[in-house]
Amino acid sequence: MTLDEKVGRLLAEAGKSAEAGITTTMEGRLSSAQEYAQRTGQDITATVAEIVGIGYRAAVSLDLAEARKLAGAGEATIMEVWLSFAQRDAQRTGQNITATVAKIEGMGYRVAVEVELAEARKYAAKGDASGMEDLLRIATGYAAKTGQDITAQVAKIRAMVKTAQGSR
Repeated sequence: MTLDEKVGRLLAEAGKSAEAGITTTMEGRLSSAQEYAQRTGQDITATVAEIVGIGYRAAVSLDLAEARKLAGAGEATIMEVWLSFAQRDAQRTGQNITATVAKIEGMGYRVAVEVELAEARKYAAKGDASGMEDLLRIATGYAAKTGQDITAQVAKIRAMVKTAQGSR
């Protein structure tokens, strides 16, 4: 296989990875293609830029989809990680995803509040004040991010642990 053929093959592989949003593989193939192209005097700058754009736009969509899934499950901490990936990838392509990120965060934090409060209730029912307080602290932090007032719910849960401890 000639160097020209290698460049073509690597660009094709990078393109397939880009379409799938697999940016790490895309970047590796593009790096190799650029190295071979430089040896043969080929200018593949425009093709590389096009493939990179496709790859990171696809990655943004995948990152946001994963963040939405996690938000719906109340997995706010992991959701934040995927949103940071989406923001990084969007920045590389000049996309503005601020409104989408805010919407996903809002949903994720609201669901996370309910998940953490439910878990805190379980700990309270068992009389485990320490575990309950950890979960209430997390729920309160997420509630603050969305402007939710969960003071009454927190008070009820704290009363539950006192009742559970008193019945021992």
